[in-house]
Amino acid sequence: MARRFINRVDLLDSLQNSELIERYRLDRQGILFLNDKLTPFIGPTSFRNNSLNSIEKILIALRYFATSSIQLNDGDIHEVSQPTVSRVISQVTQALTEPEIVRQFISVPTAPGEIRQIKEDFFNIARFPNVIGVIDGTHVQIQAPVVDEPAYVNRMGYHSINTQGDFVMCCIAQHMQHAKSANGFFGHRCLTRSS
Repeated sequence: MARRFINRVDLLDSLQNSELIERYRLDRQGILFLNDKLTPFIGPTSFRNNSLNSIEKILIALRYFATSSIQLNDGDIHEVSQPTVSRVISQVTQALTEPEIVRQFISVPTAPGEIRQIKEDFFNIARFPNVIGVIDGTHVQIQAPVVDEPAYVNRMGYHSINTQGDFVMCCIAQHMQHAKSANGFFGHRCLTRSS
């Protein structure tokens, strides 16, 4: 049986910004920014056999991160197999956690004056005393495990594991000020490495 190659649709060019945000949680500019940062780590080493380019890999991973969907569905959307989706998620996650990428977005304050200023800035923004950083987590849906199944049911009623970043995300409050929306919530997101 001959191998069949599919001409994949260029989703970045075929979707409007609002559609990209709805599906991938980033607009075109954000996706291109990630592409500039991650291409050295995830770009194809050859273009044989219709290999995925870095934009396609980023879109596949973002779709999974944004929806926690079943990998088979993500594969259908992007016209790749489920094993390819799994490999791409691993590649993009690994690239996001490369030390040279992490150092660009995550900083840990060490100087006493800097720590004091960050505490003050967080207090001024959100009235949280003595905060120098934030950490985020999420529930990742899993299939029900055979052993100790009830321990994996979360408060929303489905099976999941709770993941948190390995890094304390010290987002300096001055840089966060612009992200505060009218309702008092932050739209700012930091890149983290999941445990």
